[in-house]
Amino acid sequence: MGVHVHRSERTDALLHGVSRLLTGIPSDPFTPEVVAVPSPGIERFITQGLGKMLGTTGDSQDGVCANVVFPSPAAVVNRLISQATGNDPHTDPWLPERAVWPLLSVIDRSAGEAWCEPLARHLGLDVDDPHRRDRRFAVATRLASLFGAYASQRPQMLLDWADGRDTDGAGAGIPDDLSWQPALWRSLRVEIGTASLAERMADACAAVRSDPQVVDLPERLSVFGASRLPADQLQILSALGDKREVHLWLADASPALWRELSPGQSTRRREDTSAAHVANPLLRSLGRDARELRIRLAQHVLTADDRHLAADLAADTLLGHLQRQLRDNADPRTQGTLRPGDGSIQVHACHGQTRQAEVIREIILRLLQDDPTLEPRDILMMCPDLDAFAPLLSAAFSAPGGWGSLRLRIADRTPEQSNAVLTALAALLELITGRLELSVLLDFAAQPPVST
Repeated sequence: MGVHVHRSERTDALLHGVSRLLTGIPSDPFTPEVVAVPSPGIERFITQGLGKMLGTTGDSQDGVCANVVFPSPAAVVNRLISQATGNDPHTDPWLPERAVWPLLSVIDRSAGEAWCEPLARHLGLDVDDPHRRDRRFAVATRLASLFGAYASQRPQMLLDWADGRDTDGAGAGIPDDLSWQPALWRSLRVEIGTASLAERMADACAAVRSDPQVVDLPERLSVFGASRLPADQLQILSALGDKREVHLWLADASPALWRELSPGQSTRRREDTSAAHVANPLLRSLGRDARELRIRLAQHVLTADDRHLAADLAADTLLGHLQRQLRDNADPRTQGTLRPGDGSIQVHACHGQTRQAEVIREIILRLLQDDPTLEPRDILMMCPDLDAFAPLLSAAFSAPGGWGSLRLRIADRTPEQSNAVLTALAALLELITGRLELSVLLDFAAQPPVST
């Protein structure tokens, strides 16, 4: 029982740890294992990795990853709160996609009230501007999503709003230019007529602690690869840890920094002093999420143990030197030695995104040729703008005639981006609300769901 933290500098070490955990047969072998992941890309990484470890014979990699489900941590939280409080998680009126409709009614009804004046002016409701009135649905969608984020990230703020106190959840007041938000949320609360997720959190945690069977979760569950855990997820994981095994598998680039951080530090970013403990500038700029998670875990979750899974960072390369500096939180003024033929870190200057896609294909082909043990599923590509690079990579990796073609799977795309029908529907809605230009109309007609 309890919350167990497993950390490592390398994700393959974490994956081996998950494999060892899942090897243990639970009391009910037919109950699916639950491994919560933050994105589909991490789910694919885990399933492919576990498929080479679970159920293997000897030194072969002929295993299988079966009877394991990979929900998101947010889905686990919503499911638990709904089951513990007797609500259907799929029809909860506080889900952002459902709350947008009563929120539209509240905005229309409250446009003439003094507190709603900034919002009414933005939407043109004060002067009956038809062009700005068209923003209503988009703004309501944005606000419903924002209130959902408040319930996850700042539940105490919504509890204060429900009690009539317009605070930020940490004792400070709401800025004047945002003073309409608490009143709008309270009006939405009246319109929906049920307690919000933040208000149901305490009852859900108490129910889980008193009766673990109130939710249909197995006796152990894991969270893998999370770089952030909001307040609601920390509360739920802490409650689950009273009667179940909860395992957190966290990527930790610097165990030395993890030990130095004090749980007494503030997690408010304007008061954050954790960067003062960081000697490595790369760790300082890219490690904020890890520092916040370390402090929040110590403050809000009573962990049963905190284990560091050692990783091999002894490679005598420039990349190995950089990894050891990050691990030890060392000042990088001691430069590594660049040996002849060391290609562990490479920079390629390319004239445009299309050329970048072509160059990376050539590099991967060379890697596969030089290392017969390397497989395409062992290679991960990351890009800052997936929407821009996805079609370019698909085209570059599908070489004419099949020679040099590589199988490519793109993860972490929204349904609209991966579903041609939804893409066409979105384009149709844009045609209705925008200027009907000939080029736009021809592009719409050329989309496969329309042209076929």
